[in-house]
Amino acid sequence: MKDLKKIAVAALKKEIQERTAVYKEKMENINETLESGDVKHGYDNDDSHGELLGDLERYAQLREEHEDMLIKWGNIDFHGGKQDVQQGAIVRTENNVFLVSIPMGELTMMEGHDKVYAISTEAPLYKAMDGLKEGDEFKFNDKEYKIKEIY
Repeated sequence: MKDLKKIAVAALKKEIQERTAVYKEKMENINETLESGDVKHGYDNDDSHGELLGDLERYAQLREEHEDMLIKWGNIDFHGGKQDVQQGAIVRTENNVFLVSIPMGELTMMEGHDKVYAISTEAPLYKAMDGLKEGDEFKFNDKEYKIKEIY
């Protein structure tokens, strides 16, 4: 596996784990507030309990979605040389690098590395390039792309 791919795959896992931890912490803070009855700044005192419960539900859903993403991440085959655009591939175009995996957007990469965008196989961009090979061209959002490298 090429270095950029290794770094991108690790950055994706880290991003998922960090977001999961943030949602878990937010849920813990809301639970503490609910248990203590102490409404923190930012909540309307008249309906603070309802707002807190709504936030708790939203963060629980986000945490669950990210835990599911981590499971999906573990099931993706990032190894082996990919010959065409498929899940687990790095796709390099003239201006962008995509990791076909989980919809996480721009990944936080180490300094000196290209920006990498994690996209899913459900993304319209992926559908526009699905199955293409190095040297192939495709159009997405009225913009022309040429695939320079796949691995």
